Amino acid sequence: LVLVALIVSIYVLALVFAAYSFHQASIVLSPGTKVLLKVPYVRQKPWYCSEASASMVLQYYGFNITQEDVHNQGYECFEDMLPFLQQYVDCEYRILSIDELKKELSEGHPVILRLLKGEYRHSVVAVGFDDNYIYVHDPAISPYYPLSSEELIELWRPTGFIAIVFKETPP
Repeated sequence: LVLVALIVSIYVLALVFAAYSFHQASIVLSPGTKVLLKVPYVRQKPWYCSEASASMVLQYYGFNITQEDVHNQGYECFEDMLPFLQQYVDCEYRILSIDELKKELSEGHPVILRLLKGEYRHSVVAVGFDDNYIYVHDPAISPYYPLSSEELIELWRPTGFIAIVFKETPP
């Protein structure tokens, strides 16, 4: 009985460590896993996608910051947004894979993504996923907008899979 328990323990440890790489963690999700974060939705003003995305995430973390507040402080695009966000929440720019994005969402962290839609760069907030879709709050379209992994990769690849990742769990 002790030998069986030891073998099972070694097998479980081998599975856990096999799922990890020293360069990139991967997660194993059960079929049917669904994560939807309750991030407030903000419809953008014209050309305010980054400001609206920042506002959504900051409201999720309990700060009453509007897209106008973000814009009026001189932060107008994803590429310069980090210093503003870091005044409120611990965050960083990171390159993510789809698995890493799902891991962040599973931990309760929304993620701001920089996409390329046609000729225009566009910011959205990833807020959830299930077996078929990644759900984003697209400030120009709607909340919980579904994108297949393939659709998201096509829009995200041109920006190098850049994202703003938040390290805190909301209050």
